[in-house]
Amino acid sequence: EPLTVRQISAVLGFATASKAEVRREVETPIARLKSYLQVRAEGEHISVFHQSFSDWLLKEDRVDDPMVIYKCDIEEGHQRLVMACGTSPDMQAYCLAHGMKHAAELALMTGRVEFLEAAGKYLTSWSWILDKVQQLGPLSVIQDVDTYLAACRQLKDLELPTEAAKL
Repeated sequence: EPLTVRQISAVLGFATASKAEVRREVETPIARLKSYLQVRAEGEHISVFHQSFSDWLLKEDRVDDPMVIYKCDIEEGHQRLVMACGTSPDMQAYCLAHGMKHAAELALMTGRVEFLEAAGKYLTSWSWILDKVQQLGPLSVIQDVDTYLAACRQLKDLELPTEAAKL
C-alpha cells in the first residue's frame, strides 16, 4: 500500500528527525526516483508507477548484492512496518488497515510466533477494535481475525500464541 513521506520517514526511523535529515535521507532519494514513482502532491501517498519497478527492487539477486543501492528486502520491509505501527502516530491509520497483514507475513517469513503474539493482542483490545470499526467498519476486524488465525494455522508446528486460544 502507498505511504506518505511522513509515513516513510517513520518506517525508516526518521519520525523525530530534523527537517534537514528527513530531506537528506527520505525526500532526496524519493526525488531521485521520481521517474518511477507517482507523487501527486506534497503530503499525499507515494506509489510505484508500474509493478515491474517493484519487481525489480525486490529481485533476490539485487537484495543480496551489497553494491546495489536501490533495493528492497521484503522481510525487512514487513518488520519495519510492524515496528513503526507501535511507535509512530503518523502510522496509526495505515496500521489499522494493514498492520495485521504485515505482522502475519513477517511471522510466516521468519517462523517467529512473537510477531503474531504481539499482533494478536490488538485483536482482544476493545480500544483497538473500536478504532478499527469506526474507521474501517466491522468487516475489517473479521478480516484481521481471519488473517491472524490463518497465519497461526500455517505455523501449527510452532507453539501457538496465547491470543489464538482467546479467539
